[in-house]
Amino acid sequence: MRHVQKTGKPSKSRTTADRRVGGESSAPILQRALQNPASLTPARVMQLQRALGNQAVQRMLAGMRSQQQTSEQPPAQMLIRNGVAANKGYVVDDPEDISENPAGKLTRNDEDDDKMGGTVSFGALCDLGYGTSMYAEIVDWNHMPVGSAPSVKPDWYPPSNTPYWTSYMVQGHLLNDNVGGPGNDMRNLAPITKTANGAHERLVESKVKTMTIDDGENIAYMVTVRPGPPKRSKFSNFFATYPSKEYDDEFDKLPAGFDCVAFDGEGKKVVDQYIENEE
Repeated sequence: MRHVQKTGKPSKSRTTADRRVGGESSAPILQRALQNPASLTPARVMQLQRALGNQAVQRMLAGMRSQQQTSEQPPAQMLIRNGVAANKGYVVDDPEDISENPAGKLTRNDEDDDKMGGTVSFGALCDLGYGTSMYAEIVDWNHMPVGSAPSVKPDWYPPSNTPYWTSYMVQGHLLNDNVGGPGNDMRNLAPITKTANGAHERLVESKVKTMTIDDGENIAYMVTVRPGPPKRSKFSNFFATYPSKEYDDEFDKLPAGFDCVAFDGEGKKVVDQYIENEE
């Protein structure tokens, strides 16, 4: 997967001196949010962060969480709406050092709230040793952590040079390495086919990279790993390679695919895609 080099491209984020949100004073937006938390869309959250500072918005959202009525909202929208508050307080300067990141939060901060690139949360490992979910709020790509290529795999995964597994399978990023996704942490990886990985890049990751890297936009982005096993009818080459079923147990540990959803800075859904794990 091609890695994009970061440049000195100016960020489109506003400074804290600009206290207006989308052309509107931040005061009435805050007042409406306190009276009706549902009015605080993902776009408003990110705009308030730029206008008022990340920490101030985090404290406000933390106080609002107990009052939010989200029972009728779909799960993806609930996660996106509560994303900033859920990520508060975790700053990891070195994305390689996951020992400092036990709660599954990964952020990058250059000691200045105006330079907060965004926040990323990972779900816990599943019992098969790979990732379950990823939620990212990318505010400024230039200040996101530097990602990396996959360098780890589940304990049960077949050794290198095993027929079929080497030719057809990869550890697929939940959060792409070009937008800060680590490749040394299985919480951000899951074993999928090269076909599925290519579809993920073409249908989802390319859109996210264009929006955040090329256009400097803000996004709220989530990938959920759908439990497996995958459909056997979609793996004819696998079963032709192993007619004696010596790797059937490993096959049954594979995920079924990725559910991907993303919203732009105005709260518009720009990605809603299922990536099936198939040959």
